[in-house]
Amino acid sequence: MLEKIKILLGIADEDASKDELLNLLISNAKAFAISFCGYDEYTSKLDAVVMKMVLEDYNRMGAEGISSRSFSGVSESYSDDYSTGIYTLLKRFKKVILL
Repeated sequence: MLEKIKILLGIADEDASKDELLNLLISNAKAFAISFCGYDEYTSKLDAVVMKMVLEDYNRMGAEGISSRSFSGVSESYSDDYSTGIYTLLKRFKKVILL
């Protein structure tokens, strides 16, 4: 998964300077997906969603929480959550518990 994310981010495969950070983001995204979907362990069917989550997390770094910004009127909006697209994808894999 790390190699695919590096390709999507335009980071050369031999450039290991961001590997530790990316592996941490992957680990955090996997843990979130497992918890959200109600799984006991990670399954590879979540890979595509987790990669999108990592890309969102990585691209948000340095501007954590800012969802929109306006310069002339000095207006900023903050969000500390994943996009609705991520949640839509995760809901497809959510475990349904029948009572």
